Amino acid sequence: MDIKNKEKICFYGGCFSPPTRAHRRIMGELSKRMDKVYVVPTNDYYEKVGLMKFENRCHMLNLIKQNSDCKNLEVLEIEKSESRKFKTYEILDKIYQGYKREQNELFFVLGSDNLQKMIDWEKIEEVLERYQFIIIQRNGESAHNIIKNNRMLLCKQNKFVIYDILEREEKGMSSSEYREKRKTTELLEDYITEYLVNIIHAE
Repeated sequence: MDIKNKEKICFYGGCFSPPTRAHRRIMGELSKRMDKVYVVPTNDYYEKVGLMKFENRCHMLNLIKQNSDCKNLEVLEIEKSESRKFKTYEILDKIYQGYKREQNELFFVLGSDNLQKMIDWEKIEEVLERYQFIIIQRNGESAHNIIKNNRMLLCKQNKFVIYDILEREEKGMSSSEYREKRKTTELLEDYITEYLVNIIHAE
């Protein structure tokens, strides 16, 4: 099948604890560029301080969908029934096996802050050989430079599509930073969409 006629599907994974305004913008922009967008929250076995309950994170993600025009966005609870933490290559393989078809072109979404870290992933050579990635530019070094300055990534540069879609103030937003700041301040309205506040308070 001609690659131009393939359905473009992306998988946007993360903790989303909680989903920030930056996450919301990424979802919206991906939905404009892709035929289908799956948001894939990690389960409760992911080792992260202050991780919110899986059902609450999924609920917030579904609220973002309901309050947007992202009709092609879906929350994929693929890790829900698992009682262990997935390694990156395991979840990529699980998704690939479930969704790869001749008529589909699959992409996995990654922030540029995690681009350098991916070279330490288990089975990274196999991952780069098999999968395509959408890189979202965040604060720090540009994704183009990270790829250019790493031989392994440079050899597979055709596997990366780079999107610079976040507003300047959003590039530094992260769930981890929100959780850290919340220890000493009230809910940060510039980080979180208003209709998610009650869920966060209930945690």
